[in-house]
Amino acid sequence: MDRTRSIRWFWIKVVVVVAFFALLLRLFTMQITNGEVYRAKIENERIDRFVIAAPRGQIMDRNGTLLAGSKKVFNLVYLPLEGRDAASTTANRLAPVLHKDPNELLTAMDVGDRPKLPWSQPRRIFSNADEKQLSFVREHPDALPGIHIVVESKREYPQGHRASHVIGYLNSIPAEEWMKYQEQGYPLDAQIGVYGIEKRYERYLRGRDGALVIQSGMDASGKFSVSEVPSVPGHNLTLNMEARLQAAAEQALQEQIRAINSDPKKRKVSHASAVAVNPNTGEVLAMASCPGFNPNIWVGGISPENYRAFQPAQQNWALQVPVAPGSTVKPLTFLLAFEKGLVTPRQYIHDPGRLQVGWETNGNPHYFYCWDRAGHGDVDARKALAVSCNVYMYQLSLWLGKYSHSVDAARWLKTDLPAAIENFRNYHSQFGLGVSTGIDLPEEVKGRLYATGQLADLPFTAIGQNQFYTAMQLAQYVSVLANGGKRMEPHVVKEITSHDGKLVSSINPKILNEVPIHPEALKVVRDGMRDAIAKPYGTAHQTFKGASYTAAGKTGTAETGQGEDNALFIGYAPAENPQIAVAVVVPGGGHGSDSSGPIARKILDVYFQEGNRP
Repeated sequence: MDRTRSIRWFWIKVVVVVAFFALLLRLFTMQITNGEVYRAKIENERIDRFVIAAPRGQIMDRNGTLLAGSKKVFNLVYLPLEGRDAASTTANRLAPVLHKDPNELLTAMDVGDRPKLPWSQPRRIFSNADEKQLSFVREHPDALPGIHIVVESKREYPQGHRASHVIGYLNSIPAEEWMKYQEQGYPLDAQIGVYGIEKRYERYLRGRDGALVIQSGMDASGKFSVSEVPSVPGHNLTLNMEARLQAAAEQALQEQIRAINSDPKKRKVSHASAVAVNPNTGEVLAMASCPGFNPNIWVGGISPENYRAFQPAQQNWALQVPVAPGSTVKPLTFLLAFEKGLVTPRQYIHDPGRLQVGWETNGNPHYFYCWDRAGHGDVDARKALAVSCNVYMYQLSLWLGKYSHSVDAARWLKTDLPAAIENFRNYHSQFGLGVSTGIDLPEEVKGRLYATGQLADLPFTAIGQNQFYTAMQLAQYVSVLANGGKRMEPHVVKEITSHDGKLVSSINPKILNEVPIHPEALKVVRDGMRDAIAKPYGTAHQTFKGASYTAAGKTGTAETGQGEDNALFIGYAPAENPQIAVAVVVPGGGHGSDSSGPIARKILDVYFQEGNRP
């Protein structure tokens, strides 16, 4: 039995050894003896692909005005399989026609001893050839081996600067993200959306790439055949924005900045922003950030000169830069105090121009002053909002913080003050302040409400000095007041359609949360904001005097400690049936009634120019 096993084991070893040596012999034959034959065979039967990027989908405003599209361009592609033996000759013949140095063309053709690309990989060597250059290539195919004309698409923004921060721009794939995009089928030289709508809706706008397919040794001649796989254009986006209203907002910002800067006594203003939305649906009708930029400078790669010019405009001031909101949050101070049962709409508070808030270190009373040092006298909530009375809001904040001059200061600072600030923070967030608005753009900054742990936190928070909010957040907040308590998700895109017109997706209004505002309190706020414009004593009365529509609004002036104050305005119209809400922020612009109010007026004037609007 043991002898039989030994014999079997011996023959198994023999078979394994023989098989191993046979394999080695075969590998030797393939790689050494016939290596050149097999390498030639592989080389003569290879397939190479040159990716042709699909035309990106169009971006249009709600009326069909084209904001971003793609145009056809004719590029020259070099196929090394066809032309490598005559690369230098080809470069010398092409150089004068393309106005290039022959060595520059050879570099683009990448045909040296150590090419950066796989040696057979097709290369794009010239972009956007004109008709004369194309004719030369078409007329001399035999003299230019390996050179092919390929029709590709190039992004273009026909409106230039218009809505640039919303539309965004394209750029090369960042090195740190290359692996992710490679898995999705992107070629190395692809341009992707890196900002705005171009980034947020990249997967819809991209389309399906085509290709130039080069096959060697496959046709009857045994040489090369070149075929093209057509691309499929990306989906088209229709926005809620109106190009006409967007233009009006941008022009109003520019004009106001020029007017402010023309006064040699004032600190120069460099930025401003404005947002207009439909308060009932969340549709973003306009979003302007000044200065803007021309996204065309990014197409195909940005030059150092253009990038330096772009830097001052790279931030979307409506979405990325929170500022102190000032008196625009005073309606919330009243609503919160009313909700807590601390004040009634008809309750009067006397404003002598100042209110004692704590004590100085020397034992003297410490006062917080109204913007009108003469005071507003006895004011109720409606009048306080119309005239933007600080003292009224100071008093409400002290009540909200359960503060009196006789409290135990040490205990109060640790318990009641933090609780009051948290109440402010939570209430503001219900209206979209200090939290994400949910907008379909990728660059939003949330802002915040902060506290220092001092008694001054209460009055400062009540009048909007301890917070940083964006214009987009302020527009969402005032929309809640306009529509009666619904925080609508703002959305820039209205619908997505395929390149052949089929509906892919429609973005419907979405309620993020509902704020339970008491009807009586809401009416007081609306009446106060209406009086701010309609009454002679209102802070925005002169700004909107003579308007053909009714409006409600709230001005804001936030101290910066750096000279001129920030100017703000929030409002909506028509006052009795709101269809549009606006928020305007001019950092360093001074008083809201002087700087931001006029911008809002121009935006609303344009909106109501159409006869079908009330």
